[in-house]
Amino acid sequence: PEKAEKAKGKAKAKPAAPTRTTRVSAPPAVARPRPQAVGTFATPAKGVQPRRFRERTEKTKVEMSRLAVLEEKQKSIRAKKLQEIKARFAAEIGQKKVAAEAKRLCDYMAYPAAADTPPSEPRPMRLQVDTDAQAVLVPLNGSLVPFHVSCVKNMTRSTVDRFQILQINFFTPGNGKSNDDFPAATPTRAFLKEVTFRSEARDNFDAVLRNFNEARKRLRQKELEGEHSKGRKQQAAGDAPSAEPLQLLRPFQCLRDLNVRPTLATGARRTVGTLEAHANGFRFSVKGSAEKVDILYSQVKHAVFEPCEKSGLIVLVHLHLRAPITLGKRRTLDIQFFAEVGPQVDDLSQRRAGSAYDPDEIMEEQNERLMKQKVNKWFQDFCKSVEEIKTCPFKFDVPFRDAAFTGVPSKSQVRLAFGSQVLCGLQEVPP
Repeated sequence: PEKAEKAKGKAKAKPAAPTRTTRVSAPPAVARPRPQAVGTFATPAKGVQPRRFRERTEKTKVEMSRLAVLEEKQKSIRAKKLQEIKARFAAEIGQKKVAAEAKRLCDYMAYPAAADTPPSEPRPMRLQVDTDAQAVLVPLNGSLVPFHVSCVKNMTRSTVDRFQILQINFFTPGNGKSNDDFPAATPTRAFLKEVTFRSEARDNFDAVLRNFNEARKRLRQKELEGEHSKGRKQQAAGDAPSAEPLQLLRPFQCLRDLNVRPTLATGARRTVGTLEAHANGFRFSVKGSAEKVDILYSQVKHAVFEPCEKSGLIVLVHLHLRAPITLGKRRTLDIQFFAEVGPQVDDLSQRRAGSAYDPDEIMEEQNERLMKQKVNKWFQDFCKSVEEIKTCPFKFDVPFRDAAFTGVPSKSQVRLAFGSQVLCGLQEVPP
């Protein structure tokens, strides 16, 4: 058995004889067509764009044309804005020239010469006011020194124990006035800031305060009358657009029993009259007076007609002018003509108790509703007749009440509404 196992080991150790292999050529591979996805497009011919590219190109062309139109519009708006800026700067330069030409403090003179001062024998060395010369005579160093009332800032009164104190404060450079308002500074010239007087009796101080206020009031009135006469002269010379006479029509459209804001008379509560429409302007005639106010169409920049709504009580026509005009003794840029549809104030103490089904209250509400419709119709017909005049260059703007909102443009909260050209709140005063 040991020999047999050795013979088997020798047999395993012998290498195996090499075997012959035959190469068999594989059959050629057949190219199978790829399955085409459903919904795909075939490759377009050369030079032909796909549909999505054509649509994108068309959209791009439309956007480019729209941007070109917008750019042209922006150019026109830019040119218009530049013109407005130039006009505004020109107006500011004109205002600066007017301010430079305004009267300065050093131009006021109480007395042309020393001989024109009032004699001091009746009231020697006593504080007093000369209302005719508009001067305050102040005793200083043994003599009466006159000061024009325009140089006095204010006067204050106070009481200390049994004495009455009167303090006179003057204008000084940097304290309400500039250096240009005063004469040139010299080594011998000093500015007087305040002067204080004390007295046991108050009668003289009361007279000084009363006469000082009266002299200042006269000075302001004189300056206003001077500006008013200057404007009249310019209008007569043809410098102002209102120099053109009003061309009357026969017959003419009118609205009667209208109130005007601002009032023509100083201190008057209201001014009632008739508004007439003529060939080249409006005329407002005061009821019971010969006073008339003419407003040319060329002076009107914006005209607004605001009807009476459910919550409103007045119907109005508002005129915003290109340049201020004088009404009474005041300069204004806005004129408003209105009619009251119902009572502005309701006295609750006189209101009787009732229910919602009271026939008298129902009839009163119906009458008020009919009155609003009637007055709105009168104003609307008047505005249409004015627009039909051939020489009228503007159209009446009507605010959109649906887009109204509340705001505080000045001091109080008002209801504002958009128009086609303006944003306005006309129910409150000032508009």
